[in-house]
Order: sequence, then structure tokens, then C-alpha cells
Amino acid sequence: MRRIAAILGLGSLCFVLMGSLCNDDNGNGNDDPLEVTNPSGGESWDVGTEYTVRWKVNDDNVSAVGVRFLKEDGIVSEELASGSIDPADSTSMKWTPTADQVGTDCQIKVYDYTDDAVFAVSGEFTVKQ
Repeated sequence: MRRIAAILGLGSLCFVLMGSLCNDDNGNGNDDPLEVTNPSGGESWDVGTEYTVRWKVNDDNVSAVGVRFLKEDGIVSEELASGSIDPADSTSMKWTPTADQVGTDCQIKVYDYTDDAVFAVSGEFTVKQ
């Protein structure tokens, strides 16, 4: 790949970008270090009913995660876990939506507890009364 990039005159910066787009850096078949699997988007969850939030950790460098509830494009943001969660112990948590979380643009954000620039966000779902 480097030879092709050099022949095309793309330079080393483009090669690095091409490499990060083409290669699986974490060795498990998924380039995204984190993935929210439930909710996935489109669900309608009722206030007062317990649901299971699930995620996958696809990078061994993520040793602890945090879980947040988002609404209104992240303007409303609330920590759902009382602290960090070790993905070796669990990749899910129980959550019961409350009345103040009602909305049609809700999302779950799972993030690397030591580097919140590494995160995944679910598709939008609804929390209703």
C-alpha cells in the first residue's frame, strides 16, 4: 500500500489516513472501539419500565466505560452508571427511564471512562409516559 501511495504521489499523510481507514487496528474485525447494541434506534421505551442497555467493547485498550443518557442533541446529558464499568465484568446495565427523560430524540452514549473522546452513541429512540 505504501508503494502505491508513493507512486500516486499521495505522500505519507495520505498513506496514514488510508491505513487507518483500511486496516483493522484492534484485531477483532471491527474498527469502532465501542458499539451500542441496545437500544439501536427506533425503539419506544416506557417510563418506569426496566430495560437493558447493551454495548460491545472492540478494543482491548478500553478498560472501563461510562454510560450516559442524551437528549436534545446532547444538551441534556445524564450519567446512568454510578461510576466506571469494567467491560471484563459486564457489557450491559439495567436502566429505568424517568418522567424527566421523556422525548423522541433520546440516545445512549457509551464512552471510554479514561478517554471520553472514544465513544459510541445509539440511534435515536423514544421515552414515553
